[in-house]
Amino acid sequence: MPQFASKAEEKNYYERQASLAEFLTWYHQQELPEYEKPSLTVDMVLLCYNKEADQLKVLLIQRKGHPFRNSWALPGGFVNRNESTEDSVLRETKEETGVVISQENIEQLHSFSRPDRDPRGWVVTVSYLAFIGEEPLIAGDDAKEVHWFNLERHGQHITLSHE
Repeated sequence: MPQFASKAEEKNYYERQASLAEFLTWYHQQELPEYEKPSLTVDMVLLCYNKEADQLKVLLIQRKGHPFRNSWALPGGFVNRNESTEDSVLRETKEETGVVISQENIEQLHSFSRPDRDPRGWVVTVSYLAFIGEEPLIAGDDAKEVHWFNLERHGQHITLSHE
């Protein structure tokens, strides 16, 4: 193991000259601060357009359990270990609504990270957007019900209505 005149010299060596294996061995031996790790979730904003009714719709599930039991929400859930957010949002959408979407048809929309937004603790959510046909729906997994809701504009506000 090389000898160094200072911690700065040691850090410089391992970050810029050592092999990756040497760097990782050194890095994991350091007394580094432990950072809080948030839970990671995904949400899917599924939209469809009904041409006959000239109506834009959004898909929502009614939650079976806490938190926010019986509230309407976007399909989504926790990302599994070693799962990408893209794979997770496709899995959660299928589990909760029966809708199958390909990865090519989704776009990452936004992330939400305010620490107090979920009563279970610090949760970071990555949201996705997809436009699909008005497909038949099957409530499953954490969903009590699943429905398409009409999106309607009233001045500066958007409201939801279910037929």
